[in-house]
Amino acid sequence: MHKYVPKNDYLSHEGQTVKRLQTLLYSAILLVAIFLTLGFPRWTADDAYITIRYATNLTEHGELTFNVGEDPVEGYTGILLPMLLAAAIYAGLPPVMIGQLIGVVAFAACLLLLQRFLTKLEINPWQRLATLLLFATSAMLYPHVFSGMETMLFTALLFLAFYQFFRILEAKPGCRSQYAITALLFLLPALCRPEGALFALLATLVTGYAAVRKRETQKWLPAFTLGLLLPGAIYFLWRWSYYDYILPNTFYAKLGGIDTAGTLVGFKAFLKQYLLLPAIIAILPFITSVDESARELARQKKTTPALPLAMLTVVLFILIVMLHYTRSTLEMNFSYRFYIPFYPLLLIQLNVILAPGLETIKRNRPSRPLSYNVVIMVALLLLYIQTGRQMSLWFTHEKPIAKSYRTSLKEMHIAAGKDLNEIVPEAAWIAVYKDAGAIPYHAQRKTIDFGALNDEYLAHHPGLTISQRLDYLFSKNPAALAITSYSADSLYYNNETDCLLVRPEMQKYKLKRIYKNSSSRQYYQFLYLHQGLDDHKTEQ
Repeated sequence: MHKYVPKNDYLSHEGQTVKRLQTLLYSAILLVAIFLTLGFPRWTADDAYITIRYATNLTEHGELTFNVGEDPVEGYTGILLPMLLAAAIYAGLPPVMIGQLIGVVAFAACLLLLQRFLTKLEINPWQRLATLLLFATSAMLYPHVFSGMETMLFTALLFLAFYQFFRILEAKPGCRSQYAITALLFLLPALCRPEGALFALLATLVTGYAAVRKRETQKWLPAFTLGLLLPGAIYFLWRWSYYDYILPNTFYAKLGGIDTAGTLVGFKAFLKQYLLLPAIIAILPFITSVDESARELARQKKTTPALPLAMLTVVLFILIVMLHYTRSTLEMNFSYRFYIPFYPLLLIQLNVILAPGLETIKRNRPSRPLSYNVVIMVALLLLYIQTGRQMSLWFTHEKPIAKSYRTSLKEMHIAAGKDLNEIVPEAAWIAVYKDAGAIPYHAQRKTIDFGALNDEYLAHHPGLTISQRLDYLFSKNPAALAITSYSADSLYYNNETDCLLVRPEMQKYKLKRIYKNSSSRQYYQFLYLHQGLDDHKTEQ
């Protein structure tokens, strides 16, 4: 015989069971994230060494520049990461490890913020679980956790700024301290990447508008002036006076070539691979009962009037950034690097769309059980397909590529940089085409970055012919040339390297070594040394 359980006690027991199940699933998602993080190769992108070189030069020589003793050039993406790494170097900590640690902490912060934001929006627990599962299994995130670049840090800071932006919009009048906190949190992503400055500008204008509506201008204005506008202006004027240009050197370098079609194709692939099925899940409950869902959405707007304004700001931000991206060439856009910061923002958008539709079919479940069951089953199926696809990409795509890259970087770029450190005199120049990260960092020599990211002359003269660019290269009389090739048999990269080989100045240089790698990458490093150098040091 079954023991009689009073109705209230039964419901309480059932509720406790559901809560325990949800807690178990949260723990499972956390374990998945930990497993994928610990199982990913500890690789470092070549460009990360550029930032480390700036941080090292600042710590050891007091110059935030690529080549010590030369005119300063701003080839890093944002000031925040170089300063964090400089502090680590000053403290005697290894910058590569600290860069990876920053990525791990930023990834964990994104996961925590996502949970907190969804809770703040009163999204139901099952929907939150599905969103966290999508984020935790997104294979494209894990290369950026360990790359040593600013991508994951910027994603976390931008997401945090957006979360605070929403909080301040919905806050009741009287929160003076919240404006000061908001101003600081807007400043951090602005110091991390230029796109952060755009978000800070848009969000500041919107919060200012909201402050006027709340009659809190006297609170908003001093907080944002002292916490955001004044520090931002001081930093902007300092870097303008230090580097002599309004925008970073990388901005001018990337405008040298425009790949609109490539940018749009990449963004389309990002949306299709990671957001198409989640978007279908979001609109599926809505379209089964459009009128009622629309009324639910209108009710949501009344209860949370700040939400549409916050969502519209995000959409405008993404559109402006994408417009800029289409006017440049997105180099090193591995694993959708430039679109990663959009991902948690877009997941929040999808949750906002899904919530009213889901609430409507749940309310109508007694009268339309078939509709409810079909929607839930299809949504679960799509969620299963999406997470399975993402996990498959982690194992078959992202992990092997990162492992291969780590091997090739160690065996080619790092090895070449260390050899150059021993061979080339300290006062001499070297030239690198085009991977100017690990080689200059380990060589510790003045370097011509022929990719232009860290070279003022090349970045600000995008109209130079190949001949003129090569004239500039040889005017420095570099002691060594480190050139990338797609072939191990002969130097093969592009038209510019073809022209380089037939230049009369190349008669002064001798090919001393071709650095190969034991991975599957068809990528090689050719090292040419000036004949004036001591030959026997380069024999392998």
